Amino acid sequence: MSGPTPAQATPRKTLPWATVAVAVAAGTLSFLPGARAAAEFERERILAGELWRLWTAHLVHFGGSHVGWNLAAIVPAGIWVERVVPGRTRLLYLLAPGIIGVALLALDARLQIYAGLSGVATGVLALLAFTQLARLEPAARRWWWGVLGLLAAKIVLETARRQPVFAHFAAAEIQPVPLAHLMGLACAAVVHGWCRPAPSA
Repeated sequence: MSGPTPAQATPRKTLPWATVAVAVAAGTLSFLPGARAAAEFERERILAGELWRLWTAHLVHFGGSHVGWNLAAIVPAGIWVERVVPGRTRLLYLLAPGIIGVALLALDARLQIYAGLSGVATGVLALLAFTQLARLEPAARRWWWGVLGLLAAKIVLETARRQPVFAHFAAAEIQPVPLAHLMGLACAAVVHGWCRPAPSA
């Protein structure tokens, strides 16, 4: 009778390096003087050729409350889901910022300035929920349906109020951008569905 190999007996835990890298970058750049001006989504500059802003805008924020709430959401959810499905999580981190940025550029002509990780954070939370819904028994899925419901409710509430639910800004003209959150949710759904293994015959 053979026993488990050492690798089977003590499976190696996946290091959530992508989540850590995103969190460190956002935490650093959000307080680095001049970083927001160089990295935020600014429509005129993007159309003039500064395409990197479609990605880097997600790493800079409008103050401590903004970055604090985004990190409070993305760090625990990102570490959790990256340990479970590392490939999907890292693909989401790679694709979602650019897709969200392009969507904001193409679909919201009134948006001139944008910054923040909330769209990507929404995607990470949604990917965690989709992953758990696919892994757990039906009786254990209710909580994760609740997570998706709360994400949807937050998007609806911020759309109606034109004010963020959690973060606070010094300037009253700074408003949430629900399209970014919707696109983050859509990116998570696509990555989850695209990367699911095909059913065996």
